[in-house]
Amino acid sequence: MKKFLILLFVLINIRSYSQEFFFGDSHIHKPEIISIGHNNLISEEIRYLILKVPDNTIFPMTGIDIKLGPTTKIYQEIDGVYGTEIIDFSAIEFNKNIPNIFKAVSFDQSYGYIYSLTVLSNSGTQLSIENSILSFKITNTNNSSNTYTCLVDNASNTITVDIPSNVNLSDYKYVMTFSDNADVSPINNSTVFLDASNQATITVTSQSGIDRTYTLTANISNNSLAEITKIRIEDSSNSNKFFETDITSTGATTAISIDITTGLDISNYKYIITHSEGSTTIPANNDSVGDLNTSNYKSFGVTSQDRARQNIYNLTINRVEDPTDTNAKLAKITHIRIEDMSDSSIYFETYTDSTGDISPVSLNVTTGLDISNYKYILTHSDGSTTNPINNSSVGDLNTSGSKSIQVTSNDQTNVNTYNLAINRVEIIKRIVSIDKPITLAYFPCWRESWPSEFGNSKLREIPSYVNTIFLSFAKPNMRYEKGSYDISATGIQTPYGGFTLLESINALNNKGIKVILSVGGETYWVGGLAETPNADCFDINYQHIKDFLDDFNIAGIDWDYEPNGQISILSEQFHINKFIEFITKSRAIMPKGEYLIACAPSGVGALGGVGPIPTGVDDPDSPYNNDYGVSLGDIHSTAGAVGTSPATLFGFASSGHFIPVMKAVGDKIDIVAYQGYNVGGSIDRVC
Repeated sequence: MKKFLILLFVLINIRSYSQEFFFGDSHIHKPEIISIGHNNLISEEIRYLILKVPDNTIFPMTGIDIKLGPTTKIYQEIDGVYGTEIIDFSAIEFNKNIPNIFKAVSFDQSYGYIYSLTVLSNSGTQLSIENSILSFKITNTNNSSNTYTCLVDNASNTITVDIPSNVNLSDYKYVMTFSDNADVSPINNSTVFLDASNQATITVTSQSGIDRTYTLTANISNNSLAEITKIRIEDSSNSNKFFETDITSTGATTAISIDITTGLDISNYKYIITHSEGSTTIPANNDSVGDLNTSNYKSFGVTSQDRARQNIYNLTINRVEDPTDTNAKLAKITHIRIEDMSDSSIYFETYTDSTGDISPVSLNVTTGLDISNYKYILTHSDGSTTNPINNSSVGDLNTSGSKSIQVTSNDQTNVNTYNLAINRVEIIKRIVSIDKPITLAYFPCWRESWPSEFGNSKLREIPSYVNTIFLSFAKPNMRYEKGSYDISATGIQTPYGGFTLLESINALNNKGIKVILSVGGETYWVGGLAETPNADCFDINYQHIKDFLDDFNIAGIDWDYEPNGQISILSEQFHINKFIEFITKSRAIMPKGEYLIACAPSGVGALGGVGPIPTGVDDPDSPYNNDYGVSLGDIHSTAGAVGTSPATLFGFASSGHFIPVMKAVGDKIDIVAYQGYNVGGSIDRVC
């Protein structure tokens, strides 16, 4: 084979500026960059060139000369097409920070490379060329727990996801992370839209204007469920007249029944059937009940959407005396509230499950508070009556401390009594001192139970040897009006209201347990990304948080920062700055000694990072630097230890993220709750 020696080179020169860039080739049929100036990036696909000019340069500018090898040709890309050969390169216009794309081609057209040339001023900074999707999810707009994680293949620029056919994608949105400073279309959190082929196009544009197009493909699977969950028999002329049954069991054959009034003619009624998405039933929805009026029996068949499964439901009609009046004999009170007549937001309440003839019920009320202007708000059985009645004054309850409340069933056959006793409780001040070792636990407020008739609940029963409780979680963008005790906009998810929450916190304070409000958690930081700095979660009102702490005798706050639910991105400079901002601004209105500020760094916090900040340890002599590859007891920082060591720091994305936070605001922090359970990717880690 005859070999050719091809010399392909390009010299770039600005006539008014002396800096030059050379690139060329000495390989057969293959142009290569030999030498380029400072601040240049080289990739396998595109050669990126940056040329700096004086700050006073007027843009758009021309006058950039290039010199080609004797056989090299050059073309400019316009709207994705490389046009005719460029003869006079000096006439090409360049705008500041906007890359121009060219192709240099060898003489026989067999090899060519793409060059991106960007002109900056001396004080300018190079725009990023990164345009990758890092993660991609399809998430329910109203319930983030309903999420489908997509597979992103950056090599093929494809995104794939499996979604059942019964999912209504109009209720879902795109949730993406992508390269810093890049833009994406459609934008983050926009509604999912697929074409007839169940595909969509996602375009990521780098800061420097380079587009990268991904193809999203949803693999839609048919629903294989064949279930009926409710059968209603409804009057065809009046939908308010019906009989129904809920079905919880499912099998090949399921027996069900509906109670219908004796002697009632239902021949004009129809079926309303609730069944699996995409499935079909025989009889179908809105079919007439036919001879059910006389036979009192009907078999229902349901077939799954994928036709793979069929189940039978055998319905039997039971003729009974007026089954719609099943509550007539109930005499039960489930909720007692005493409420300020002039301000309904001020109240005390208790719940009861008791149904006996005589049931004791207790209600905690602040010591010394005059409740003579309060009234009763009672929740009781449908149709039943109470004495005292709803909205009547509490009367002498303010002084007597007790009241018997009677409830009579609708049919007057049953009467039950609830003996209400008022417990006067002190307002306990918050505990902020740290005078002994801390034993700490998070308490998920959604796991709280209603206080029993003896005033106990899961939160109140925490043992005193746990001397610090992080009450989790409040929304970072919570809203709270001082003195209202209204927790509806705070994110706190206790089953009861603000006054009962105050009683629970006072019960802990009374046992010497510090209560700290944990702000954020995994779900309340949704949308909190560098590319969405104005996300709702960052709309923080620090005064509202302080007012909440003051009203509820809470010692301080714990910043549980997990941006967008991803602890792996905490080492990004944006999130480090946010962490510092949270602590600085909260400490500014919550003086040290009067309020506690805590945080729980995700990942390993300081250990295992590798410099420089923000990505890790910036001290080259630190024994905790990954470069040393040494172990700290059972905690290893070497790649080889990932699969076998009890705990590993190697490769954990947020390693070292808390070092710059401690350097900046460490003197403002009272408690650091080190997350020993988040130390990397070891298979069998313990601490």
